Amino acid sequence: MKPFFILLKDNLAQALKSKKSILFLILYFVVFTLVVYAIKETQKEVFEQLAAQGGLDPELYRLAFNFMIEFLQINSNEILKTFLSIPLYSVELFGVMLLGTPLLILMVHYDKLAQETSDGTTRYLLFRASRGSIYWAKFFSMVVEIALITLIATVLAVIYGHYTLNFFNTGDIFAASLKYWAAGLMPLITFSSMVYLFSAWVKRPFLALLFSSLATIAALVMLIWVPELSPFNLHYWKGFFIPGTSIMLHSLLIYLGFTTVFLGAGFFIFKKRDL
Repeated sequence: MKPFFILLKDNLAQALKSKKSILFLILYFVVFTLVVYAIKETQKEVFEQLAAQGGLDPELYRLAFNFMIEFLQINSNEILKTFLSIPLYSVELFGVMLLGTPLLILMVHYDKLAQETSDGTTRYLLFRASRGSIYWAKFFSMVVEIALITLIATVLAVIYGHYTLNFFNTGDIFAASLKYWAAGLMPLITFSSMVYLFSAWVKRPFLALLFSSLATIAALVMLIWVPELSPFNLHYWKGFFIPGTSIMLHSLLIYLGFTTVFLGAGFFIFKKRDL
């Protein structure tokens, strides 16, 4: 296990020094900030209008309730009430995290294994560590990096909302946002494992990027014909919008299945290939 932890630490250190990683981290935070600002301005206007008219129109509440019934496709009033009790700001941040982070993963980590294979440096690592240690250390360093980035972005977004929004219940929003952050890691890990599979498969970084991009497009196209095979299926995502429920457990198991398939295939290829 010692080589694994040494490699894990080394990969994390390299990620902090990589110009490409730093560039896209900055881009991620810029885009995240702009989206959060748009959310803040929209909610500010809505809350001000609600304050002016004395509260939420019962008809609007009924329409929102019916929309969630259609979207979530569940019959449990308790689960629907649980969802509707979650601060809207936290739900919106979660949406930004799910939709925006995969692009960062694709652009920064497409060559996680392919680059070193192309440079020939993996051969030298094999004198001191097994292929398994190399494979899993790189993957878990990627997961830790993604978790830290999204956590920092979420915390900064809540702090930003605290100082710029009226009617902002910071404690409840912070707690809900942390739950969503933890829940959102699973689909992000699944997407990471898909990108990592192609990085383990090909020797050239460009091909890893190309195949990962094509696989992402194919997964989106699958939503039309075979949505059950696509990790972007909204019916799989919806469980993560309701943390702590049986629906979330169902979604979690589905994404664990996708992740196991991607990582297992990548590890098999990496173990057998000529480095």
